[in-house]
Amino acid sequence: NVSNFSFVAEDGDRVKFSFQSDISAGELEIIVCSSNGSVVYVLDHAKSLETFFTFDSADTYTLQAEYTDFIGSFKIAVYSANKN
Repeated sequence: NVSNFSFVAEDGDRVKFSFQSDISAGELEIIVCSSNGSVVYVLDHAKSLETFFTFDSADTYTLQAEYTDFIGSFKIAVYSANKN
């Protein structure tokens, strides 16, 4: 199964991913893909994680949660981390 959402980022935009999970069983992979389907970033596996990523080109990106035989819950948020 797959859950996803899309967002726009410009060249040089920095984002913060905030992730929490409670996994009883199964596999969960969180990836970020460009509009052509190329994987640009894979989040580390963790129960709780805050990490940053800087995009190197303007595009509409998709954050995708891929899960198999998954029992549990997870939530993820994406924030702009650009300096103003």
